[in-house]
Amino acid sequence: MAKNLLLIFTLFQLFGNSIVSFSQNYSQTIRGTITDYDTKEVLIGATFVILNQDPFIGASSDINGKFKIEKVPFGRYNIKVTYIGYQDYSIKELEVGAGKEIILNIELHQKLYLGKEIEIKANKHKENSVNEMTTVSSRTFSVEETNKYAGSWGDPSRMASNYAGVTIVSDKRNDIIVRGNSPIGVLWRLDGISIPNPNHFSIAGSSGGAISMINSNLLDNSDFLTGAFAAEYGNAISAVFDLKMRNGNNEKREYIAQLGVNGFELGAEGPFIKGKPASYLINYRYSTLGVLDLMGISIIDAVPQFQDISFKLNFPIKKSIISVFGIGGKSSALYEPEADSTKWKNIEDRYGYLSGSKMGIAGISLMQFLNKKNYLKITLSGSLNNAFFRDDSTGTDYHIYENKKLNTIETNYSFSAFVNTKLTPRNLFRYGIIFKNMNVENEMYLMSYFPTENKHLINNFAGNANLAQAYIQWRFNLNEKITINSGIHYLYLLLNNKNSIEPRAAIKWSITSTQTLSFGFGIHGQIQPLATYFTQAKDSSGNESLPNKDLDFTKSQQFVLGYDWLILENLRLKLELYYQNIYNVPIDIAKPTNSLINFGTDDNIFSESAYANSGKGKNYGAEITLEKFFSKNYYFLITGSLLNSKYVDGNKMERNTRYNCNHAFNFLAGKEFIISKRKSNSLGINFGIIDIGGQHYTPIDLIASQTAGRTIYIDSLAYSKQFKDFIKVDIRLSYKKNGKKVSHEIAVEINNVFNRQNIESQFYNANKKEIQYTYQLERIPIVLYRLKF
Repeated sequence: MAKNLLLIFTLFQLFGNSIVSFSQNYSQTIRGTITDYDTKEVLIGATFVILNQDPFIGASSDINGKFKIEKVPFGRYNIKVTYIGYQDYSIKELEVGAGKEIILNIELHQKLYLGKEIEIKANKHKENSVNEMTTVSSRTFSVEETNKYAGSWGDPSRMASNYAGVTIVSDKRNDIIVRGNSPIGVLWRLDGISIPNPNHFSIAGSSGGAISMINSNLLDNSDFLTGAFAAEYGNAISAVFDLKMRNGNNEKREYIAQLGVNGFELGAEGPFIKGKPASYLINYRYSTLGVLDLMGISIIDAVPQFQDISFKLNFPIKKSIISVFGIGGKSSALYEPEADSTKWKNIEDRYGYLSGSKMGIAGISLMQFLNKKNYLKITLSGSLNNAFFRDDSTGTDYHIYENKKLNTIETNYSFSAFVNTKLTPRNLFRYGIIFKNMNVENEMYLMSYFPTENKHLINNFAGNANLAQAYIQWRFNLNEKITINSGIHYLYLLLNNKNSIEPRAAIKWSITSTQTLSFGFGIHGQIQPLATYFTQAKDSSGNESLPNKDLDFTKSQQFVLGYDWLILENLRLKLELYYQNIYNVPIDIAKPTNSLINFGTDDNIFSESAYANSGKGKNYGAEITLEKFFSKNYYFLITGSLLNSKYVDGNKMERNTRYNCNHAFNFLAGKEFIISKRKSNSLGINFGIIDIGGQHYTPIDLIASQTAGRTIYIDSLAYSKQFKDFIKVDIRLSYKKNGKKVSHEIAVEINNVFNRQNIESQFYNANKKEIQYTYQLERIPIVLYRLKF
């Protein structure tokens, strides 16, 4: 620990001495566009004011809804935007610094005049979702949060694990558990379309991985939803990441370079042609995790290698906007045993492996403004997701023998379209369709070499299916205090003609200007992991069949009751109670305790299991959030969750789910110290404390395992035992220095400060003939340097 602190001190000292003084003109430009939230029509003459400034600093939007303020001194500011007939809009603690212009896309809500007018203010706080048809169990997150929160690593999933009701499978990966649901229930969306698992080292059927491909530097404010979703969100029962990729700067070219133990990054944005509105945004990253290996710190046995690229091209054309966007990445980890038999103490020392994944998504969208009340958005996209694993052993002749191989490739092609219609200030409709063509190829086999070499196929198939979705949702402002969001989502799987009609409804009542009460209900369905439908089975005559082809959607009825109180201008209390009734859960016919409700990152979705939709489950709990938004140079976030997660197996016995952690507690806080008179330099200290109840597990039968020479579980006691609590403390120190045109930031984060050993899983060691444990991440120092210019 002392060495780590010395390293941190040295880095900060070198960084502070390495930057020469700049001109006294430490200022930046703030500009943007002001539009109607519902119709996206520009608002002419809206007033944008930086508060508490003498002399006055402000601007009005022009005929194109644009405003611009130049030479704004560095610092943090409170903003107010006003327009006749619309609710006032506020932004708190907007940070202005070097290297990047502040570009704001501000959307105002039209006022309702239904008798006596009351004052309603729209604050850019996290209690307001970007998608305001979402009423309950939602939260907006920003780039600043993903970069600032200790333990987040700039990863949206790791950042979200600090929210109420959200826990993790393992801190080696970013899979998240929401209200006791399996990670396979998470839906990822990017700019309005569903995308494959956007993580490096992903596993087939999962929604997470070791490292995110989503680059937070390219994100706009985005939403995270944990239950009772609005009608436009389908094919998900756990949570939704509704990500928005921002547009590049269309007036000025800007660059970012970032170096850390998790990768080297280069990014650029700007106009294609100066003076024209079209812009580009692109970022590339290459792995540098080999640095951790040199420090003797191993996240996995092999040194992981990965790279990814993200981009967005934006072309405004009169009453249309065309966007082209994409994310692509690949990752691999190769572990080879030492080619020295004298160092082999047991058979495991001969084993090696190759694991990794590839993912790519590309899309093109057209937003067409039809008239002042309607706009249309159409998106076409294609994606690929390839997860692979190979297990090897080394012979006495040092020849590499393949033991096992799993390779799966999923390709999707999708079309989506929706129309947004604002009939009146009280009535907003959105209705759309989604069609997805899904394809999967899989090969899984085992090898044997005695007495002769043989290849034993477990699965070898290719299949395709089509999923059609349609929805309509309606936001109705009953009066100034009550808003009702309702709708229906429809799912139809053409492979087996299964369908699901899913009504959704939510109501929000503003009791006072600072207190709201909300209630949401919805039925949510999700298809099974695509490969499950194509599992092959043979009867006694050797005839092949697809026993899972007719599996139905897993369904979840969700109820949420919420209370939100803005105690002070920057202090918020939120309480939510929820209940989820889950049914049509696939149960393994041959092994009734095995349910897909417990699917995890160490499970094989390509097993030969035949399932039936006979399982049930339920999740219920209470959540509390107390949050001090960043103001007066500090913030804190305290969340607590009490939950119970149960499932009924094929024997009609109720058991704990794997993810029934019972409780979770998070405490995040941070302080920013301004250390220069012109507010251009700052020192930040952020820390996080996590306490999550341990996951449930099935105990190992030691005697039976010793007899069989492999792990044997006591299935009759499935998920009856629980690991100890997962407890971790993280700390992050950062220093920002703004020059005239260049911004520097260095950050040092220490993950698991006290080096606590948190249990990840158990296994039977056949060599030692005993039960052993694997552990989650040890103490890891993470250093980052970011340059914007």
